Amino acid sequence: MTLAQAPDLDLEPWPVWLAAILPDYCTAPFAEHHVEFWRWVWAIEPGLRPEAFVGIWARGGAKSTSAEAACVALGARRKRRYGLYLCDKQDRADDHVGNVASMVESERVELFYPGLASRQVGKYGNSRGWRRNRLWTSAGFVLDAIGLDTAARGVKLEEQRPDFLVIDDVDGLHDSTAETARKVGTLTQSIIPAGAPDLAILAIQNLVKRDGVFDQMATGRAEFLRRRILSGPIPAVTGLEVERGDDGLDHVTAGEATWEGQSLETVEEQINDWGYPAFLREAQHEVADAPGALWSQVQIDASRVADELEVEVELIVVSVDPSGGAGPGHDEQGIVAVGRGIDGHGYVLADWTCSLSPMGWGKRAVGLAIELGADAIVVEANYGQDMAGSTVQQAAEALVREGIAEAGAYVGARVELISATASKEERARACAARYEEKERPETWAAATMHHVGAFPELEREMVTWEPQVSRQSPNRVDALAHAVKRLGIARRRLRFRP
Repeated sequence: MTLAQAPDLDLEPWPVWLAAILPDYCTAPFAEHHVEFWRWVWAIEPGLRPEAFVGIWARGGAKSTSAEAACVALGARRKRRYGLYLCDKQDRADDHVGNVASMVESERVELFYPGLASRQVGKYGNSRGWRRNRLWTSAGFVLDAIGLDTAARGVKLEEQRPDFLVIDDVDGLHDSTAETARKVGTLTQSIIPAGAPDLAILAIQNLVKRDGVFDQMATGRAEFLRRRILSGPIPAVTGLEVERGDDGLDHVTAGEATWEGQSLETVEEQINDWGYPAFLREAQHEVADAPGALWSQVQIDASRVADELEVEVELIVVSVDPSGGAGPGHDEQGIVAVGRGIDGHGYVLADWTCSLSPMGWGKRAVGLAIELGADAIVVEANYGQDMAGSTVQQAAEALVREGIAEAGAYVGARVELISATASKEERARACAARYEEKERPETWAAATMHHVGAFPELEREMVTWEPQVSRQSPNRVDALAHAVKRLGIARRRLRFRP
């Protein structure tokens, strides 16, 4: 956001106000969705309840910065007196309120709005209520941080109810259906009803989870905030195409950025920093399961184990699916660790998939085996035959020379070569059966495969790879399938009513 505005914005007051009061936060021209947002903020008046504004914007697209700046604008212009900044966790909400505090204590705000920049003090000069989770200015503007994990019924300041509510970062990537329902319940039964008659509600986040709070609003299924202006979902790039180069990096080959502040150059950096699958979810809102995938996200969530202390394993293997290429620029090498519990179930423990040279992925596989105390490294030998096994052995010997591994660790008999005869689809279907039937939730309680924690990139591959239409090789899924077969994870034979 900068002073350089489109002609139709020259006569509007809010661009000038932002450039004068919060110049450090105005770094690129406004996109259309930013304009829509600020026009909504500027139209807010005391005593009138506006439609809620629901912004579903890309991560990196100035979501939270815009929301925090809106808090300052409403307080400075005396359009609202008491706001709540709501997040899923209290510490996250505290951080946002801290950011707003930094804005109101800036030199420009102090110059134009000295009462907003100074703290409310009590009778004896002590700071009244200005702390990590509360901003209370001498101008009478108050902003409280509220976490859904600590939210209390009937929030109010003395006799005043909140007249402004920011809902930001309430969805978690791995929220269960029950957790999402709990969050919706807290919002609709405790937080929103506690508001003043003229409560203005701003909800802003990227889509991170199918069927989450924001996905329900995006698809029109939400039974709450029915009077809303929906802005998005807006991806960081429209028409995005990415290719992996010989340098081992992902390069954007086509697309148009939806905001200059998140240019294609910036997007390319984010893809290589976050990982392409994470970027697709966080910035492109790709959260839906593919219709032909063998798994669904909610199915995986149903059998997830949150704490590794809950699992007791008797055998661990590190499974490797080498790519057909010889290093960067080729398919990834799937490296997944799975343990067999004393209950006979399989437990996914790690995903260290990479795109490296043979020595690079070999060291990575051996390193994971050392870290977990694995009993074997299982390597698919379809490409290179015995060379795949010698790669792991040479990598282990290199780690010994580098002082990372002890002599004799994970070499020779510790490496098991397997030749895959069935197709990738057949192997994946056999693995998927251990998670039970995707379309029948009543069977999921019988699953014999569990994820110990979250593995975003593995799980994205599981819920988006369609055997009949996908051309990309599912390296993570293939490594997982080899591990499940090697450990002998079987299905529970229970009968379910149709």
